[in-house]
Amino acid sequence: MTKENIIYEDNSIIVIHKPAGVASETKRIGEEDCVSFVKNHIGPPDPYCAMINRLDQPVEGIVLFAKDPVAAEKLSKDMQQGKIDKEYIALVHTEKDIDKEKEYTLKDYLIREKTGNLSRIAEKSEKGAKEARLIYRVIEKRKDNTALLRISLLTGRHHQIRVQLSNAGLPIIGDRKYGYCPENYRGDLCLAAVSLKFTNPENGKCEGYSLSLTFNEPNIKI
Repeated sequence: MTKENIIYEDNSIIVIHKPAGVASETKRIGEEDCVSFVKNHIGPPDPYCAMINRLDQPVEGIVLFAKDPVAAEKLSKDMQQGKIDKEYIALVHTEKDIDKEKEYTLKDYLIREKTGNLSRIAEKSEKGAKEARLIYRVIEKRKDNTALLRISLLTGRHHQIRVQLSNAGLPIIGDRKYGYCPENYRGDLCLAAVSLKFTNPENGKCEGYSLSLTFNEPNIKI
């Protein structure tokens, strides 16, 4: 990562573009991660750095950091109250008849497994089950049973988008845990966080940042 990955910065926040494959945070010596990048950018001796929205390592997209405890508290509270808008795009495999531009809502209950870094769909009554909600619409229908979706994330559960779309018959291409990944596919996970809107704790203004990303037709046979 370089300074070109910095989208915006002021006295209280920094917004970056995380590449696919880079960890949000890691304890592995020598492995690049977003937290270390931001701390190195802010500089010594001991910079404050709080990550507000975490992305899975295979996911590309926008990540927001607070540079002081006051900003971190405000933004974390807004995140918990659903006041930060997060949008993603995903390329999925589907044989379903889904209408372009129509909005679909998914509501499930998820449980994070104790091992394997996995989550699963659960019954509401199961211990530890948490509600997961998202809205998606079809941006583009492509050949070979693929579709490009725009997703508004309403809750922030572990692997939420990946698990819910897979359960709905819309597995994300390149997702080796929950999605659709044929043996001959060598590309990245086709999921990216492309838009983030929030109230800037520095000035109290509503701000939004976006990335112009898409996914090329994957070189796979379905």
